[in-house]
Amino acid sequence: MVANDDRATFDQLWGWTRQHLLNTQNDLFYWRYTLDAAEPLADKNNASDGDVLIA
Repeated sequence: MVANDDRATFDQLWGWTRQHLLNTQNDLFYWRYTLDAAEPLADKNNASDGDVLIA
């Protein structure tokens, strides 16, 4: 989004990602979030490809 000169959208997406997907014990990100589930983070493992893209 920043590359498209849309910093506001990038900041909003990054904020949501950090708030909902960040594992504060190891600073990696949970790989799966299901919005309508009773427990949206049913699988709290990280995905190495996602962590590499975030880095």
